[in-house]
Amino acid sequence: MHAAASATTSLDAAWPIYGLRIRSERLVLRLPTDDDLLALMDLARGGIHPPDEMPFAVAWSVRATPEFGRGFLAHHWSSRGAWSVDDWRLNLMVEADGRPIGSQSVWGLAFPVHRTVDTGSWLGREFQARDWARRCVPRS
Repeated sequence: MHAAASATTSLDAAWPIYGLRIRSERLVLRLPTDDDLLALMDLARGGIHPPDEMPFAVAWSVRATPEFGRGFLAHHWSSRGAWSVDDWRLNLMVEADGRPIGSQSVWGLAFPVHRTVDTGSWLGREFQARDWARRCVPRS
C-alpha cells in the first residue's frame, strides 16, 4: 500500500479557508462545516428577528420548511463552491462557548477591481442584546 493512500487529509488542508479563525475575548468566527450548518440552520429557524419585521433584502428567514432548510444549505454550499479571487463570499459562523450564536458574512464582488467588501450578520434571538461587540474592541 502506498503511504500517501493511507494518510487522512484534514478539511483545512484540502480547503485552507477552514483553518481561518477570527477570535475575540468571547467569540470565534470560522467557516462552518456541514454539521455546523445544521446547528446554525436550527438556530436561524428558531428566530432571528420579530415576526412582523423583515431586516433582510431577501426574506430567507421566514421561508416555510422544507424550503427554508434547502435554501439555507444551498446558499452556504454555493458560496463555498463558487469561491474565486474575483468574486467570493465568506459566510462565517459566530461561536460563543463552543456553540453557534449567529453568522457574519463578508463578500467581495469583482474584488481585485473594487477592493471593497460588503457585510451582513445575524444573531439568534436568544443571543441578541448581550453586547457582544463591545468586548471585541482591543483594550488599551
